Amino acid sequence: LLPRQEMIFNSTEALYNVMGASINSLLETKQNQIEMTKEYIESLKAYRLAKLSLDQALGGYLILLTAQLDA
Repeated sequence: LLPRQEMIFNSTEALYNVMGASINSLLETKQNQIEMTKEYIESLKAYRLAKLSLDQALGGYLILLTAQLDA
């Protein structure tokens, strides 16, 4: 998702540079890119907190279990 948002912004910026898009369109696209990045970071935070809670519930054995699955 993040690379796609960056491509959309870059395309909009290129259009703006040749006067094919308005400044409002460019700013809206950048705002969308920033919001997507914030949502990604929040999702990653929630995932890591959930993983930590699971590890604590398992008494610290999550790392051992995932190591055995990877082997």
